[in-house]
Amino acid sequence: MATRPSASLKHLRDRGHKGVAVVEKFVAFHDAAEAGPRSGQRAKFGGGYRKDLFGFADLIAFRRESPGCLFVQCTTKGALTAHLRKFRRDLEVRQNILDCLAAGNRVVIHAWEKVEIPNKRGCGTHNRWTLNEREISEESMELTDADKRAIKAALEPATSESVHVKTEELFKP
Repeated sequence: MATRPSASLKHLRDRGHKGVAVVEKFVAFHDAAEAGPRSGQRAKFGGGYRKDLFGFADLIAFRRESPGCLFVQCTTKGALTAHLRKFRRDLEVRQNILDCLAAGNRVVIHAWEKVEIPNKRGCGTHNRWTLNEREISEESMELTDADKRAIKAALEPATSESVHVKTEELFKP
């Protein structure tokens, strides 16, 4: 598998989706100051970062027999939970997904995992990529208590007093 999106493209085409396109784009930094510290995507892609369509879609697909479009987020199985959490806790992304679903579209996450399979002769193994497809529904976008606390904490500005207390806790013997 070259990349997760390319594997998902092949998977969708093999299942009859005629219109399939990559809608994730690469946004290049214009200068070194804009790049900032190199962590996460900045470290991986160096000169820029990847931006999903509406904050959640890497691919879009359609089929003549099915109403609406299929929006696909491609990831690894290990990052599936983090994507689901982001979809619920990022208020703009969450609203985009709910609007997309209300318009009659579908949203899924393709979570790819490399699995070792024993050879038929019983000597050794070979790797095979398997797909775990997770459908996103309005019910799965319901906020949990942990989500509500995280959103509230992100929206509240940090006070100098709370920063001071946290700093003191770090240096306790």
